[in-house]
Amino acid sequence: MNKKVIISVATVIILALIGGGVFWYLKTQKREVNPPVTENKPEQTQDNNNQLQRQVASSTTKDIDMSNWETYRNEEYGFEVKYPEGWELSEEYKQYNSHNVIAVKKMFVNQYGSTDGSIIKINVYSVDNKKDVREWLDKLFPVDSETSTLHKISNIKIASIEATYRTITSNVSGGYFNDVAFQNNNDIYYIEIISRILSEDQKNTEQHNSDISSILNSINFLK
Repeated sequence: MNKKVIISVATVIILALIGGGVFWYLKTQKREVNPPVTENKPEQTQDNNNQLQRQVASSTTKDIDMSNWETYRNEEYGFEVKYPEGWELSEEYKQYNSHNVIAVKKMFVNQYGSTDGSIIKINVYSVDNKKDVREWLDKLFPVDSETSTLHKISNIKIASIEATYRTITSNVSGGYFNDVAFQNNNDIYYIEIISRILSEDQKNTEQHNSDISSILNSINFLK
């Protein structure tokens, strides 16, 4: 066998080994970046959301010790909201939505090293007359049937005012999103509730649901 043939065979073998090594590396890296254990189970996620909705609809702040809670007061719109220890005020969402007045959030690192948590965004839209809140919601924030499903809609009370509470599930991820809307005088309050917690993290789920319920029920109008 001449030298040219030997060199050609050797080159093919080396390229095959390199290609196999690259394929193995990419495959193992993909497994590490997307571990299946972090995926939410849709049925557990929905159970957690149903629990939150029941808590918001039925709970009050009468039996909750709020002595160490912080209070955010907004004189422009005449409302205040309380939030417990571990939650913080955030104004970062104003840059994305000019109607956003304030947000409170609580974030933490889960057992897999990713960031989980909950965010409540309070947005205010000024209107010139009395609105049908359900129609207002459907017009300004319609549910895209291609990507989402309106799982449930119900009536609750925020500061003794009738409010529309929606649960919207994602057809893509199986996750969910809640929003609440109600009108006080010439302002419509649109509250977004976003919570991302691993389905198996029941302790944090229960605590966050309790906190979210209490925060919503602490909203009070000054006039």
